[in-house]
Amino acid sequence: MVRRIPLSRCRQLLPFVDFLERAGAPVDHGLERSGLPPAARERPDSFVGTRAMSRFVRDMASREGIDAIGWKVYAATDPASFLGPTMTRALFGSPSLLSALRLLVSGFNRESSTLRLWLEEAEEEILLCHESPVERAMNVSDLSAGRASGLISIIRGFAGPDWTPIECGIVGEDANTPVVCEALPETRIVRAPDFGWLRLPRSILALPSRRRPAQSPGHGAEAEEEAAADLIGSLRQLLRPYLARRPPTLQEAAELAGTSVRSLQRDLAASGISYRDVLLRAKLDTARGLLRQPDIPIMDVAQQAGFSDQANFTRFFRNCAGLTPSAYRSAHLEGRPWPQAARRRGGTK
Repeated sequence: MVRRIPLSRCRQLLPFVDFLERAGAPVDHGLERSGLPPAARERPDSFVGTRAMSRFVRDMASREGIDAIGWKVYAATDPASFLGPTMTRALFGSPSLLSALRLLVSGFNRESSTLRLWLEEAEEEILLCHESPVERAMNVSDLSAGRASGLISIIRGFAGPDWTPIECGIVGEDANTPVVCEALPETRIVRAPDFGWLRLPRSILALPSRRRPAQSPGHGAEAEEEAAADLIGSLRQLLRPYLARRPPTLQEAAELAGTSVRSLQRDLAASGISYRDVLLRAKLDTARGLLRQPDIPIMDVAQQAGFSDQANFTRFFRNCAGLTPSAYRSAHLEGRPWPQAARRRGGTK
């Protein structure tokens, strides 16, 4: 049985989209070829399939003839764009670089269910290591170089804009490209077989942040959802960005999940749930998240949740949650609890 579907947050994709659009590349066609939803642009906190995102990067770099695209993208991107506001505030509000790195390690898996970040400490040095088995299996080595570039930009928020690591390990063919070597002339570049790393001197770990943390979010801001650790939850998260265009069929869902229809059906049956049930829950998850934002019209919520008209959406939501979309929004804004009917009908996770 598949334990979960590899997912990455959309904001990991968006720097590549922005970079390619500035270069005049046909991004929309690339997203469609890779099976990525157009809604990924508007919903940076939602999740897409890691395999689809990796296909997009590999495909676009090949078609556009862009060498070391991962390094170029992250070198030109502010860390807040790929970390998100919550993590950015926490990292650059840390008392030292070491505290920030430990926080980054503990929270890095929130951005992807397949990325891993860890520290290996020695007496005089420390290794900041990173790996993605999905990227390695798909031979998208350029993303390892990009991740190294992104991590360097974070560390420079403490060590200064000209800081470079003692050694940089990069998975795959992009280890010694001219782009990387020119960017790190004083760094030893190593081609790594399994995972990448940055070798840092312990002397910089006590440095404070040079970057002023952004203000905390206002009252009532939603905490970011993490990538689900199970098949059902990750499938729901995978489906949600596609609902506005058209809810995926079972066959399309299996393709997005990187498996066959028969295998997906078997895994769902083993969990005692049907694909229809998963799809309905994905619609409800999407609707609830958007209804918590008072500036989004109910009709727009309906369309984003996969409904062509507001009446059908209202019937669906009332049947699942025990109250209308408007009543749910009012209850949320006023801080009132859900009615018991909503809890009995599966309105809460």
